[in-house]
Amino acid sequence: LGEIVTILEDRGYDGWYVMETDVALTNGEPPLGEGPVHGVERSLSYLRSLQVSA
Repeated sequence: LGEIVTILEDRGYDGWYVMETDVALTNGEPPLGEGPVHGVERSLSYLRSLQVSA
């Protein structure tokens, strides 16, 4: 994924990225700030860490 984003950014892509993650909520809705939001935070952190020219 990192290589794909880097190539797109290096070539001037400035559109949206859509990345999906499947998560099973087995015990109902998690409390605010818990559950799948942690995976989203990790994904965004990773994307921000990529060294791109944009």
